[in-house]
Amino acid sequence: MSVSFKEDLTNIEVKKIGNLENVITQLNWVLTATDSNGNTKTNNQRILLDEPDAKNFKEYLSLSKEEVRDWIRTFIPDEFVEKRKKALETVLGTGEFSNPKLVKAPWDL
Repeated sequence: MSVSFKEDLTNIEVKKIGNLENVITQLNWVLTATDSNGNTKTNNQRILLDEPDAKNFKEYLSLSKEEVRDWIRTFIPDEFVEKRKKALETVLGTGEFSNPKLVKAPWDL
C-alpha cells in the first residue's frame, strides 16, 4: 500500500504587536496521509509562534506558505514530521478508520 502525505497550514491567528500589524501568533500545522485506497488520516498540531523581530518583520500579505512553514520548523523539526508520518502509515495499515470518541480525563471523573 502506498501512502502520500500533504502538509498544510490552517487556522492562522494574527494580532497587532506594538507597531506591527497582522503578526501571526498561532496556526495549525496539518499533516494528512492518504493511502492508495483513498483512506485518509490527519495529524493536527497547534503552534504558538514567538514574537517577531521588528527589524526583520515581513508584511502578512507578502508571506509565502514556504516562509511560514520554515518558521514552524523550529517547533516541528524533520524528525517529528517523520515520526508523525510513520504513525499515520501505521493507522492506515491497520484499517482503523473510525474516529475515536472524546472522553473526560480520568482525573476529571
